[in-house]
Amino acid sequence: AYICRVPDTTVLLFCLRDETFPPKAAKDETADQEKKKKRKEMFEQFRKQAAIVRFDRLPDSAILSLLIKGAEKRGSRLSEACARTMVELCGRDLYALLGELEKLCIASDDISELLIRAVVTKTMEATSFEIIEHLLAGKLDRAIQSLRILLDRKTPSQMILGAMILPFVDMYRLRTAQKASRTLRDVMKDFSYSSSFRLEKAQRSMRGLSDEQIRSCLAALGEADAFLKSRGGSDALVLEET
Repeated sequence: AYICRVPDTTVLLFCLRDETFPPKAAKDETADQEKKKKRKEMFEQFRKQAAIVRFDRLPDSAILSLLIKGAEKRGSRLSEACARTMVELCGRDLYALLGELEKLCIASDDISELLIRAVVTKTMEATSFEIIEHLLAGKLDRAIQSLRILLDRKTPSQMILGAMILPFVDMYRLRTAQKASRTLRDVMKDFSYSSSFRLEKAQRSMRGLSDEQIRSCLAALGEADAFLKSRGGSDALVLEET
């Protein structure tokens, strides 16, 4: 009713971050079916009153190509492996990636992985994964150093812990999939991963871990999550002890 009478002086914008577009009615689960039915009806109203535009995420191959060609235009060389490292460290946001590419091209005409790791601004997720990698390599001091970088940026402790939990969830899913003779691609499809980067990193990291070690790490992280949500005290201390 409201969108039918929006005044001419107003532009109304709805943003839906959802892979299933437009929503379809579910074939099972009554509650979910009712919810999707209402959303579908709402979309029908949008179609009558406004324009609907879909902005799909670029596939990994297109992002890598964009970075490699972008470096060429700026007079620098960027290999596919280095472009992949950029995505792992900086995320898949094109605005951020092109900004980092600009910095790298100013720094060198032959961009190396060493330069990328030294120069780019890493996402919170990438730094959290670094913490995990340092821990798995037995480098506790470097893990604490990476944690301190996030804390110094005033990153909320819950966000840091959530980002630390994700790699172990990925590892657990992959290990379970292996036992069921399912592939990495199957895991991507089953759990709606938009990119393979996270799972590929988890696959490399879990090679030296047993099933019990992965479960123990998830249990320790779950305990820390409960501490952060239910008790007072120093969040930084809880993360360091974890």
